[in-house]
Amino acid sequence: MRTYFLDEHNRHIAGNAFMKCLPIFTKSEYNKSQNQLLKRGSQMNCHTGSEPWNHAAALFIRMNVFVQERHIAIADEFDDNDTPEMIYAVCYADDETPVATGRFQTIDATTMRPGRIATLKEYRGQHLGAQIIAALETVGREKGFKSSLIHSELTAQKFYEKQGYHVVSDIYEEEGVPCVNVEKTL
Repeated sequence: MRTYFLDEHNRHIAGNAFMKCLPIFTKSEYNKSQNQLLKRGSQMNCHTGSEPWNHAAALFIRMNVFVQERHIAIADEFDDNDTPEMIYAVCYADDETPVATGRFQTIDATTMRPGRIATLKEYRGQHLGAQIIAALETVGREKGFKSSLIHSELTAQKFYEKQGYHVVSDIYEEEGVPCVNVEKTL
């Protein structure tokens, strides 16, 4: 199983939700994995499930995108919903390098919520976010959900509209970021 490198400060801040699910990279493994991510044009394979290896891959991507790139506090990014049972969709380049992810949450008996959609910078522009959302919506349909609700940052609103979502709320702030809720009938 792949693991993730954290310095002592971030290891302390990460807390139980993150650390229970994802072991720690050695520095050389981390550097090697970063070099592998630079391959573009790789064949993509997406997997949806709650297996430990898929869970670790999802958290790896979120750590890179939300914590390291966007500077979201690690304690805010990894929450109590990041349990071993959580279903994640992950796209892999060449069947081994995790490059995009999203998680599946239940809002109520008829509504699902795709969340934490992220693609590594080197792989953006390849429609992987759309593949992740489609994979999570498939799980939702299979489980009998009727609609999908996403908390969308304003900068991502047009992307979600292209996926068939429409705005169902006024603008609000989530952790200082302007957002709207978007919804789609499954």
